[in-house]
Amino acid sequence: DSTVRYVTIFHQDKVEIEKQYQEYSENGWNIVSKTPNVDYYDEEIEYEEIEYEEIEDEEIIATEDNDNHEPAGTSKGGQFAKKDGGSVSEYKETTMKDVETKPEVKEIQKKLDTNVTNKVEEAIKELGIEDKIYDVAMQGSYEKGTDLPASGSDMDLFVVFNTDVSEEEKNQYGLEIGRKVLNKDFAESQGWTNYYDEEVTATSKYVQAFFKDGEQDVEVQIVPTKHLTLEQIRDKKLDGKDIEIGMERTPHQTEYMKTALKGKEVEVRVLKKFMKDAGLYGSNLKQQGFSGYSAEVLIDEYDSFENVIDFFADLKGGDMVDKQGGGKRNKENAFSIIDPIDPNRDLVSAFSTQKIGKTINVAKKFKETGNIPKPEYREMDSTTITFESDEMNEDTLIGQVRKMAKSYQANLKLMGFNVETNTEKVNGIDVELPNFSFDAEWNNDKKKNTVKLNLGTDNMTIPKEYKDKGMSINPPNPKMPKELWDKKIQDYRDAPNNKGLDFIEEDGKLKAVKVFPFTDMADAIDYLNKNPEGKLVSTHQTDQIKNNGRVSTGKSKFQNI
Repeated sequence: DSTVRYVTIFHQDKVEIEKQYQEYSENGWNIVSKTPNVDYYDEEIEYEEIEYEEIEDEEIIATEDNDNHEPAGTSKGGQFAKKDGGSVSEYKETTMKDVETKPEVKEIQKKLDTNVTNKVEEAIKELGIEDKIYDVAMQGSYEKGTDLPASGSDMDLFVVFNTDVSEEEKNQYGLEIGRKVLNKDFAESQGWTNYYDEEVTATSKYVQAFFKDGEQDVEVQIVPTKHLTLEQIRDKKLDGKDIEIGMERTPHQTEYMKTALKGKEVEVRVLKKFMKDAGLYGSNLKQQGFSGYSAEVLIDEYDSFENVIDFFADLKGGDMVDKQGGGKRNKENAFSIIDPIDPNRDLVSAFSTQKIGKTINVAKKFKETGNIPKPEYREMDSTTITFESDEMNEDTLIGQVRKMAKSYQANLKLMGFNVETNTEKVNGIDVELPNFSFDAEWNNDKKKNTVKLNLGTDNMTIPKEYKDKGMSINPPNPKMPKELWDKKIQDYRDAPNNKGLDFIEEDGKLKAVKVFPFTDMADAIDYLNKNPEGKLVSTHQTDQIKNNGRVSTGKSKFQNI
């Protein structure tokens, strides 16, 4: 983390080499000595204007990818080129072309927007509820121009009900509208293929459909919500009563970002593509990473893709992104990204510390090489629990499986097996690395998810006997009467969980020799799966595992930071 510049001065009769500048800084310029960078200055530069005596930290160095001649390695400058890699600017230049929406895709999106919106308005008239509707409009990344249509078009049509409409009416009519619009008859009339629709339970129940329009993969959601003012959202109150806030923020977020990101839409698309390529994207419970909206908030704050990379490479615990000011940081989070339309909402609450640590490391390596590093894994002995679940909602399923994993972890520890969650420091932030992983794959024929929960360990088998921590044979305080301490030792011998056991004296302590119920972790898990004593946390998946869970052993890979 130091920068040293040597200047070669050519005189008529000699050559001098001067050590001109040196800086030691925790945030110094990134120079990799194995791949040095040589900067050649044009003859057009007027050398007499360079003041040799006053070389400051902000000295300008011209680099090949730094058109503005800002200091290389700073947020405004370019990045050092590498012999065996690219640069941040090269990645951005290539990606900008990849994320450009093709004219034929724009045409499909425009047609979908018009036809689905018209169909929704027809359904509202059929139901005779025009007086209950505040607005019908597309929301989300498509409406803001920050979507990535190359990976499929995601169209979110919001039916916004008036504030005085009850939750029951909103949910009932919202589903009825969704069913009237997203169905096989309408899909056939539009020429959609591979059509499939489902009802989703989130903060509101809504209908979504997946299909192909020509060659374009499309997802359409018809989401019912209620009109709330920003003040009502921030106070979480309606007519003096506490309310839960969900989708009601979305129309305000769309309106804000359409103005705030004007001219910066491509920066958001590049950042989203980067996050997807690096495995950082996805705010659901499985991924626990960045949402599209959090990427938009970052560009709103830092203006460019490069500046966001710089922010994460240097991220420290407690850092806060708060464009509007006055945001309330959730101190349980490693850092904070405040929603610009709701200062009480910290978007980082959805992130895992593992994803935060990975983001920092990816940003650092990306700055150094211009390449996104490949994920690294550790391979361990593991036991896999495979079962089928009728839970269709992925977030609900994954949330319950995560609870199950932690419950197995706690119970197995009591039984002598290590399924640990290790902690590493990244830029001073504690990052958890759990030795468990899970995945779910939907089986359309069975209408069930096949779930696999992998539990890694460094002691798949353990000895039958073990010694507990015991207690000191001699009183800890010499002034304590020996008879009193002997009584405590006898109480230890007579404790319900020690009765009938053998004892040994070791290292000045009396220790009970105990027996583990299982010596093989697979057998222990098989026992826990039956849950005879209610040891596992109670979820719907606990019952699913009890009914059809299968145990196998082998090797599993667990992702590092």
